[in-house]
Amino acid sequence: MVGIYKYENKYNGKIYIGRSTNIIRRKWEHLNHPSPYSYFDQVLNKIGEDKFTFEILEECKESELKEKEKYWIKFYDCCVIDNREKGYNLTHGGEEYQSDENPWAKLSIIQVEEIINKLAYSKMSIQDISKQYNVHYNTISDINRCKTWSWLHNYKNNIRKEEQGSVSRGELGTNKITEQQAKEIIHLLETTNIPQVKISRDYGYSEYIINDINRCKTWKYLHNYDKNIRKESKGGGL
Repeated sequence: MVGIYKYENKYNGKIYIGRSTNIIRRKWEHLNHPSPYSYFDQVLNKIGEDKFTFEILEECKESELKEKEKYWIKFYDCCVIDNREKGYNLTHGGEEYQSDENPWAKLSIIQVEEIINKLAYSKMSIQDISKQYNVHYNTISDINRCKTWSWLHNYKNNIRKEEQGSVSRGELGTNKITEQQAKEIIHLLETTNIPQVKISRDYGYSEYIINDINRCKTWKYLHNYDKNIRKESKGGGL
């Protein structure tokens, strides 16, 4: 079924609007393969599917999905950029998603399938694979450890044994953070209780970089906070 769907939190009324060429499959993916870049997926898996109602708003042609998504996000005013008290959508909709209907996915499905084959059948190191695809070591490591994209293969725990340990703190964050990434991180700090250590791992930057954003030492012009966006132990408004 192609169309637009809506999740609504039964307790605070917050809404998430999604689009898909296969709504039933997408509903299953939200719960069973949550994206580390999706605010809504993190909330759904933290508080449980039973805390939400689910509704198919309308069926439409695939070519209409982007405009329909933008319409319904605006209709419900559920983009956190405009009104974080009412919604879970991190954008206004209509973006060209690379994969998993996620605007910040670093890799396309084709690229991930290539990476899985390299992990399974080549001797190319995880670090070299990460350089080839211009992503952080942890992105490839998470694929290898079946933490992400596991629905593309039949491996359970690891595709291959990692030939090196986890990346040290000093190696993290060597790439320059972009303004868009800073905005995303600020939204996560504002609106979720995802620990800073997990944010740093998901984005491939050191905890120091995330902490400096939180303490308003960097990227301060992107928000109105003076000292801290949130305390690390503070929970977000789910």
